[in-house]
Amino acid sequence: RQEIPLRQHHLFYAALMLCLCGLLGIAITGDIFNAFVFLEISSLSAYTLVSSGDERAGVAAFRYLILGTIGASFYLLGLGFLYSVTGTLNMADMAMRLDPAAVPVRLAAVMITVGIGLKMAIFPMHRWLPDAYTHASSTATALIAPIMTKVSAYVLIRILFFVFGTSMVSIDLPIAQAIMWLSVAGVLVGSTMAIAQTDLKRMLAYSSVAQVAYIGVGIGLATPLALAGALLHVINHATMKCCLFLVVGAVELQTGNRKL
Repeated sequence: RQEIPLRQHHLFYAALMLCLCGLLGIAITGDIFNAFVFLEISSLSAYTLVSSGDERAGVAAFRYLILGTIGASFYLLGLGFLYSVTGTLNMADMAMRLDPAAVPVRLAAVMITVGIGLKMAIFPMHRWLPDAYTHASSTATALIAPIMTKVSAYVLIRILFFVFGTSMVSIDLPIAQAIMWLSVAGVLVGSTMAIAQTDLKRMLAYSSVAQVAYIGVGIGLATPLALAGALLHVINHATMKCCLFLVVGAVELQTGNRKL
């Protein structure tokens, strides 16, 4: 059984390439507004990829769209505050001009963290993830699961520590501590929910919630070794979760079932 009909393959591959284009743009840009543009290019493509799955994929994609749009709105509002204070969108210039004591800068830090946290699916902002991963096609999930949340984690690290600075997010504002404790809760909840599942794909989806939370713990600790561990787990999880979702897709293709 083909999850994606042959007549829709060209649309699927177009969305896939747009998603990869947006993610690559996020990784290489030095402009904080361009990061938002590329984030939305990849997100809009991801919504389309999620909707290409089973009969419940449309609802899952719509929930993903709503929460993703809320996250993008928070990010854009925070970006607007930063631009009003610094007059630049270049990340390196912005880092030199920021005043950590300014109220707009603090508001921006909180808003951008919430916005990227929704995209990254940090607990409890993960509600879109289990359904999106479960009901999307296996091919789409094998792309979205390893890359989308990990690139968001990269953006969060880059903005928190290279734009706002470590002292601001861990001393002036308790942002890092909040991320750490929410992520600890995410590890426990995601792992427990994964154990409770009977659907292999949904089990891996909740496992992803816990794995993203491991990365969040590294970010929240805000030490060089913790960040190194978080970045290493970005690579680890991207590799293993892609392989695992492809395995589930292969099993379902051969047996027509993915229930334990």
